Amino acid sequence: MSVIILYSTRSRSTEKMANAIAEGASEKGVEVKVYSLRRYTFEDVVGDLERAKAIVIGSPTHNYKPAYEVEILLSKLEGLNVKGKLGAAFGSYGWSGEGAYEVQNKMKRLGFNMVSEPLTVVEEPNQEHLEKCRELGRVIAEKVAGS
Repeated sequence: MSVIILYSTRSRSTEKMANAIAEGASEKGVEVKVYSLRRYTFEDVVGDLERAKAIVIGSPTHNYKPAYEVEILLSKLEGLNVKGKLGAAFGSYGWSGEGAYEVQNKMKRLGFNMVSEPLTVVEEPNQEHLEKCRELGRVIAEKVAGS
């Protein structure tokens, strides 16, 4: 497993971002899996998390913090050896964008090597935003291929 992308979404904006990141990474020929944290639990994906070279986590901002499912994932990642894995955070928001930054901060504390600053979008991603997501996927894939 090369890249795993996990996300939570309510309005599908973060989902669209996740799929665009996956498209970009796939263009570079790396294996990518995408999981909605509203459909899959930590236990469903733990094997892929352990095997992944890069873990990308997306969250909308809800009440100035990441979505509940993302917070659960981050707390459970404490039990895995993720130190040194590549990481990235992304998300959408309506009026405050702290969620993706909180995800990144937690990932850094867990020992991830973050490949970029969080990629954030206000409301619905447009084509320009989705291209930035695809570019993030390409960057992640290049780093995975080089590791």
